[in-house]
Amino acid sequence: MNTVQIDPSLALLLQDEPFQRHRLLVRVQQADDDTAQKLDSLGLEVLYRYRLVPSFAVVGPGESALKLLDCTWVCGIEADQPVHTTTTSM
Repeated sequence: MNTVQIDPSLALLLQDEPFQRHRLLVRVQQADDDTAQKLDSLGLEVLYRYRLVPSFAVVGPGESALKLLDCTWVCGIEADQPVHTTTTSM
């Protein structure tokens, strides 16, 4: 049974744009060198490795990203988007 978490709209976008390069965050069971090599072998370029929450920032074509849905070592896939913060005064 496949347990990869992905927003249905992101899955549809990857299907509709199979050759377009997409920036993604891929949550994995272990953020180690072996997993980085697996991502590379699927056609995804690793941009950054996160260790606190095991994941990788990757870029690659939609068709390569969709292959992650069949990988048992992948926990989730989401779009890599800018994060904005605000400051508050005390």
